Amino acid sequence: MFIPISIFLFIEGGYIATIIENTLFGSDNHPKFKNIKNLIWRGIKELLILLVYSTIPIIILIIAIFEIIIFSDDISTLILLIIFIFSLFFSLVIMQSAIIHYEYKHSKLRTAFEIKTILKKIKKIWGLVI
Repeated sequence: MFIPISIFLFIEGGYIATIIENTLFGSDNHPKFKNIKNLIWRGIKELLILLVYSTIPIIILIIAIFEIIIFSDDISTLILLIIFIFSLFFSLVIMQSAIIHYEYKHSKLRTAFEIKTILKKIKKIWGLVI
């Protein structure tokens, strides 16, 4: 069951990536559901982007869980959980911006990791001080 479900999720992720790309370039129509191999490949690349950008919050969460289990110190655990929430929010914002930047550059994987460019675009859109 794991393999068919995984393949289906990669196809679905690739199709969503195609929708995002077509929308970025002004299309109002749904893209055709074709070239399953390409959709699977795009879905795998999207998963890779998600995994890379979520590693820091996951590491902080693991440290917080071990802190709770081993030391159960309330203040340090609370601080770690607050840091986890902020890092999760920040990584989700960057992850979504990276996926949009990646699709805007026609699915070139290295463009999803152009952190300076992505942060400049976030700053320009939201007016954040980064």
